Amino acid sequence: MIDKCSSKPNCVSSNDNRDEFYIKPLPLIKIENLKKIVLNLPGAKLVSETDSFLHIVFTSKLLKFKDDIKFEISGDKIEVSSQSRTGYSDLGVNRKRVEQIRQSIEI
Repeated sequence: MIDKCSSKPNCVSSNDNRDEFYIKPLPLIKIENLKKIVLNLPGAKLVSETDSFLHIVFTSKLLKFKDDIKFEISGDKIEVSSQSRTGYSDLGVNRKRVEQIRQSIEI
């Protein structure tokens, strides 16, 4: 299940209706293709997967911060959430990463 964000500005979710946290779902592609795209990004490691769900952790190179990103196929789209495990603000890193993934899908 795709989580909603807490009150900290270190998260985005397509399942959160608050403007500062909402991010548009990704276009539908095969979960295997999405996995290839995401695992090619620096610091990505697969945590778990099913036929319709991925959980990947990104670890930052310098300070080793961890971000959890989850994808779930829902109808004709892919719901997504990305959240930092620690800290208050992520300086927009999670939103930028999801948009980078979106661009890779849409190419």
